[in-house]
Amino acid sequence: MANIDDYLVASYRCNGKGNSDADRDVLKDLSGNGHDIVLKNFGFTLGSGYEGGALVFDGIDDYGICENFPAINDFTFVYKRINLNPSKSTNCFLSKSVSTNQAQQFCSELAYSKNVYVRLGSKDIAVKDIYNPELSIVYVTKESYNGEMDLVSSNYTSTVDNLYIGTFSRGVQAYVWNGALYALDIYDRTLSDEYLQKALNRMNDIDINWKDGVGEVTDQHLTVSPGSGTGNAAVSFGSVMNKGLDRTLELEITTPKGIKKTLTVNQEGCRQAYITSDGKRWLTSDNRVYGVLKSDAPCECFDVISNKVNFIIDDNNSDPLINSSGDTSWIKGRRCLVKKADTGVAICYLDGNDSELFHDGVTAASLDGSMGQWMTDIPSYRYNHKGGEYDLSDINNIPNLVHEITLTHNDLDDNITEWENSGLFRRCLVGVTEAVNVSNKLWSKKGGQSTGRLTSVVFHNYATALGDGFDIIDYETHCKIAHLFYAKYANRNPQEMSQFGYGDRSYSRTIGITSSLGNNDDRTSTQISFLGIEDFYGGKYEWMSGIHSNGSIYYIYDGFEPDAEPTASYRTVDIGGSARNGYISKVYWGEHGDMIPIEVSASSTTHYCDSGVVANSGWRVARRSHYSANANGGVACFSASNDSGNSVASVGSRIQYRGPIQVIEDPAEFISLPVGF
Repeated sequence: MANIDDYLVASYRCNGKGNSDADRDVLKDLSGNGHDIVLKNFGFTLGSGYEGGALVFDGIDDYGICENFPAINDFTFVYKRINLNPSKSTNCFLSKSVSTNQAQQFCSELAYSKNVYVRLGSKDIAVKDIYNPELSIVYVTKESYNGEMDLVSSNYTSTVDNLYIGTFSRGVQAYVWNGALYALDIYDRTLSDEYLQKALNRMNDIDINWKDGVGEVTDQHLTVSPGSGTGNAAVSFGSVMNKGLDRTLELEITTPKGIKKTLTVNQEGCRQAYITSDGKRWLTSDNRVYGVLKSDAPCECFDVISNKVNFIIDDNNSDPLINSSGDTSWIKGRRCLVKKADTGVAICYLDGNDSELFHDGVTAASLDGSMGQWMTDIPSYRYNHKGGEYDLSDINNIPNLVHEITLTHNDLDDNITEWENSGLFRRCLVGVTEAVNVSNKLWSKKGGQSTGRLTSVVFHNYATALGDGFDIIDYETHCKIAHLFYAKYANRNPQEMSQFGYGDRSYSRTIGITSSLGNNDDRTSTQISFLGIEDFYGGKYEWMSGIHSNGSIYYIYDGFEPDAEPTASYRTVDIGGSARNGYISKVYWGEHGDMIPIEVSASSTTHYCDSGVVANSGWRVARRSHYSANANGGVACFSASNDSGNSVASVGSRIQYRGPIQVIEDPAEFISLPVGF
């Protein structure tokens, strides 16, 4: 199989460049093909030069040109950029063009007449409706703009050996771009889905392999060159290791292609000691895990108890970062395919790094429904809460409280399916994707768009049509996702973490793109995954079972019973007060780990960073997640303002299963079983 680099025509990175560099006026082609870009008219000062890992174009006369760029009639452009002045009426980000020969023109993100276009030959295809001027990763082929807009290009023929960045046709001032370029890769063909995903992943961050044996590190600058080795960097802090000190270290990473990246990493004192089985976990300043730095030094703070993690949330503290410590290795989902069985369901796990393969890493797995439902296995845990309780009788005088929360996993609890109402969050299978309606049954599968415009009742009916144990995602799992995220990442604002971000800006996007991530918590260029759940926030709102309200009283139970007092066993939470709508500043945690918002005086970057909407009259059903890539979304996002008859395009759901589970180890045996749904 060919390597993706075999298709690479040119590669440019702006990080590691400075305004005082001797070669500041040249963007080197890192592919080795010699297609360097010469920068014209840059002042190499603030607003016109290198800043924050990007090259900033001033929108007046800055542009770049490669005069020996080959003519390519098929291509994939992948780039990371931000438009700093989207209201500028005429500009162009990237072009291969001869103004007098329209059939040879190619422009990406060409703006004029209050629209944004991709130009291929004599055709201008408007992409304004899907164009995102904010920091984002974009790809363009002869067939599509970002996989969302089909491009008609039958008349495009390139014989032009030039490439322009920041302008259309040799720096014409009316079309110069005001923005920041971070990275650009150009390939000589329309990449397949597999290779496209690899190309997009390159934009997320530079691949880093730690070199073994870099030696003693205290406060000095450390340079790591991974070209001659892989693995974890071995460091020692001697006698001061793990004594509760918060330390900062700069790592300068040099990739095999010579790209340099400086990372600021933080030692979080005792609370991060020996999270992993083999040593010390380090986080970058943006909370992305880049590696585990091993140490032979013993931990002198405390012993980490296996399968137990603690975190503290102080509702008086607006900082979304929280304290977390303990063993988080069990906090993970395992994607699998699911079929009906005589008793319950049969599952076969998928490869941890590629959901298109079974766990043997060889046998191909189909995610289109032909081999069953595509779901993820999420473990159980016991929840314990310490701290005072909110006095909800006076909602306008809520005390500031510190919540100390412990999650403990025991494999034996995974077999409990009954609702105990006692702090046990049960194991469950959750649809990887939001649900698709196929013949009045819900499916979790790759491809197409998820279903909206159904009421919560209809979603419930279509989910339960799959058989015993199936329903739409419930309130218990909504709480579980938030608990596990806070415990693992010590952050209430995943949208600002480079590992996750905002997700896709469209609630009608193609689902299943995260198949390339396997079980890893990460993102593609458009979609995010945690616990194997694609778009665990964003995408569509998701109707939930197991909770509804009447006025200020919330009924919490097992199953689905909207618009009336539940007939099954239930408990209640009375949040009192009036209706509220805003960013969540306080959550009612309590002995059961509830995630119901009770105060909304925060912002998109403070406290819980997610929106809460609660009514105070009439029967209401609840939904989670929020839609598209809005700042309101996140793991705490909760809305209970609609009745059970509400149905809109931006609201869907996803399937869930609790019941007997039979694990099939042999992929061939599993494939031979009937799907059964």
